[in-house]
Amino acid sequence: AGPARPTPAAVPAVAAAPRTEADPFDTAPVVTAPENGQTIGPSVIVAGRGQPGANLLIAASDEAGAVQLMEAVAGSGGAFMSAVDLGFLQDGPVTIRVVVRDAGGNWSAAAPIRLKKVAKPPWVPLVAQPEHGSVVGAHVYLEGVAWAGGLVKVTATDRTGRAVTREGVTPLPWGEFQAALDLTPLANGTVTFRVRAADAAGRWSEPVRITVTKANIP
Repeated sequence: AGPARPTPAAVPAVAAAPRTEADPFDTAPVVTAPENGQTIGPSVIVAGRGQPGANLLIAASDEAGAVQLMEAVAGSGGAFMSAVDLGFLQDGPVTIRVVVRDAGGNWSAAAPIRLKKVAKPPWVPLVAQPEHGSVVGAHVYLEGVAWAGGLVKVTATDRTGRAVTREGVTPLPWGEFQAALDLTPLANGTVTFRVRAADAAGRWSEPVRITVTKANIP
């Protein structure tokens, strides 16, 4: 059998240094966020308070034994805050443990926070053009901001239910997207745009709806 797989709880035990009378450090840091039992997405802000100037180790683990480690330093007042990427951990129960090492090399006890990780879809895209309630012609140019690294899908539907769709629109690295739609097949009058964004994993956002009036514009 191979060597035993380390767990987050074992990290401070392996690295622990003998505590001294000159520099006792026996208490775990206080974690103020996230709260125990909270439901989180693929990343989480871990914040709290420990010994001023101390080095922190944040360990996040799932039920399969995968571990994500993050280092941070407490400020002069003891406060710390760090964003932890949980993207590669499986959905479901996730445990975060925070330990602190002081200047003497002493590790604190662990402060376990038990959470539930749920894959969240991308946020709803923002559409800057066309504006809601505006009058457009047969050719429309959409502009907006969506989840970077994914895709944008635009569907335009007239009052009869006829629709045209533009798929596979790729936002720029900072999220801006542009899409040209030909509305010629649609009837004049009310047209509703439905815009959704997908991330790299194929999870779709809720749609944003923009209603315009299609008219014969020279």
